[in-house]
Amino acid sequence: WPEPVLVRARRWLKRHPTLVVSTAATLLISLVSLAAIASLIDQSNRSLAAKNLELDEKNLALEQAIQRERDTRKIALGDWNVLLVGRGIELWEAGRTSEAVQSIAKLRELGTATADQLYDAACVYSLCAAGIKAEKDELTAEQAAQRQKHIQDALATIRESIRTGYNNFAHMQKDVRLAILHDLPEFKALIAK
Repeated sequence: WPEPVLVRARRWLKRHPTLVVSTAATLLISLVSLAAIASLIDQSNRSLAAKNLELDEKNLALEQAIQRERDTRKIALGDWNVLLVGRGIELWEAGRTSEAVQSIAKLRELGTATADQLYDAACVYSLCAAGIKAEKDELTAEQAAQRQKHIQDALATIRESIRTGYNNFAHMQKDVRLAILHDLPEFKALIAK
């Protein structure tokens, strides 16, 4: 009859005690080492998770700071635009047309003006053009050139205003600040669109 497997295994273990002990020791050391490695990996993962959480919080704070800065800059540019238009009008009223034109040119240069602000800027150009008066019966060549430049700037700024969303064409046709433009074919073409 054949011997049971357990009996044969027990006999083999008694004959080879060194091999059995060294194998058991190797397995025990391997298990302890695996447990230590697993513990280290777990500790590293927890540390990494904490650092990732901290990084996410800092990224969120940074994104919020960037958004606040953008909002502040947008408000500041909006205020700046209002100031430039207002300054242009004040300078024109004071008879300082070249400074009024510089103020409005700066507004256009910034590229952040609203449609209404651009419309008001066009009005300043138009008023500056109308404000150039002949000293005698006719404008000098320099005055005529300056008036024409203001008219062209006014038309260009109205185009910008329309592109930006200004669409009160009925008001544009009646606005006395644009009176110098009303009879021009370019102006009529703009409001006919």
